[in-house]
Amino acid sequence: MPPPGKRARVLPQGPQGDSNPVQAVRTDLNLSYDKGDRPPFIVFVRRVADSSDGANSRLDPIAVSRTILCFAKNKIIEIKSSGRNKVAVHFNDFATVNTVLSHPSLKEAGLHAFISSFNILRTGIIRNIPLDISENEIINHFFSQFKIISVRRLNIRLRKDETTFSPSRTILVKFRGQYLPRSVSYMHVSFPVFPYFSRVLICFSCLRYGHINADCKSKPQCERCGDARHPEPDACPRLSLPPLCYNCGREHLPSATSCPAYLKQKLIYTTATLENISYAEARSKINGLPPNPFHPSEFPTFSHSRNSPRSVVNYHDLTTEEPATSSPIFDTLSQGVGRSYSAAASLPKMAPSNNSFNPSLSNEHSVRANTHAPRNYQNPPPTNPRKLLERNASRNNNSLRDIHNSFFVCT
Repeated sequence: MPPPGKRARVLPQGPQGDSNPVQAVRTDLNLSYDKGDRPPFIVFVRRVADSSDGANSRLDPIAVSRTILCFAKNKIIEIKSSGRNKVAVHFNDFATVNTVLSHPSLKEAGLHAFISSFNILRTGIIRNIPLDISENEIINHFFSQFKIISVRRLNIRLRKDETTFSPSRTILVKFRGQYLPRSVSYMHVSFPVFPYFSRVLICFSCLRYGHINADCKSKPQCERCGDARHPEPDACPRLSLPPLCYNCGREHLPSATSCPAYLKQKLIYTTATLENISYAEARSKINGLPPNPFHPSEFPTFSHSRNSPRSVVNYHDLTTEEPATSSPIFDTLSQGVGRSYSAAASLPKMAPSNNSFNPSLSNEHSVRANTHAPRNYQNPPPTNPRKLLERNASRNNNSLRDIHNSFFVCT
C-alpha cells in the first residue's frame, strides 16, 4: 500500500519491479467469429504490403466489392470505406466471414482480410487477487463465462524520494467475446469484473492527444504559450503570465484534466469501450452529435392569434386583495348602491339576460378573473362547519339586500 499522503498510480507490472508489461497470453488464439457473436459481422480488407499498387495507396470500396461479390453475394449487408487503405465489409452470417478470411480470391487480388480485436475481444479488471497467484494460474484455472485470452497484473507507482513500483492486487483480463462476464471464480470464490477504461494519451512534445513522446513525429511545442518550443525555457513570453492551453486556448496547462479537449477525448475513450467500437468510430460519433433539439433557441416562433397570450402569473398577484370590478354588469349594479330611488331610476337599463354568451365582454376580463385568487384569500374561512354556514348566510343576505335596494323604484 502507498504511504499516507503519497500519490499512487496503477501501471503494468514488469520483472524486478519495473513498469514494462508482462502478461500471459493463450497460444491457441484464433480471431474469428462464432455462433455466440452478434451481427453485423465486420471484416476489414486492406492491401498487402508487397502488392503492386502499394500498401499506402487508397483502396476503393468498389474494387473490394467486385472481388467479394463473386463468392459472398447474398451474405453482404454493406461495404464502406474505413480509412485511406482499409474497407469495412459487413456480413449477416459468421460462417461466411470465416470463409472470407482465407479465401484465395482475395490473395490473388493483393488483398488481406482480418477481424479487428475490438469486435470480438473485451477488456476488464478484477480486483483483490492475492499476490501469490500467478498470471498463468489465472489464465488456466480461473472459471469464466467467456474464455480468458490474456492476463496482466498491474503495478502501483510510488513517488517518494525516487519512483518505485510495487505489485498490486488488480488484474487486467482480456476475454474472448463481445460482452464482459459479470464475474470470474477461482476455488468457489467469485470476483466481479469491471470495464477497463484506458487513460487518455497525451504527447508532451507536440501537446496533442492520441500518442506519446516516443511515437511523436511533429515539432515540439511550448506548453505555456503553444508556439514552437523555445531554445531556452526563460524565453517564453508567458513565463510570468498564466499558461495558454494549446488545444482549447484557455488559461491552463495542456495536461490539465479540466480542459474541454481532455474531457472530449475521455468521452471518446469511454464511448469506444462501452460500445465496443474503434476509437476512430467513436471520434466520428462524438464529433457528429447533433445540437440539443430541446434548447429554447431551437423552438419555432408561434404566429399571433386573435386572443393575446396570458401573461406570467406573479405570486404577488395571487396574495393581493383587489376588488373584482372587471365586469360591466357589476359596475352598473355598484353605481346604484347607496343612491336614492329617483337616482337609481335614472341609471341606464340593462337588457334582460338569457344566460347566453355576450361577445361585448373582452377577453382581458376573463383572463383577470382566472389569474386572481378568491376574495378573502389572506383570511381563510373557519374550520368549524357551523360558523362557516353562518358566515356564508350573512354574506349572501347582505349582497341580496344591496342589489334589491339599488333596483327598487317607486311606481
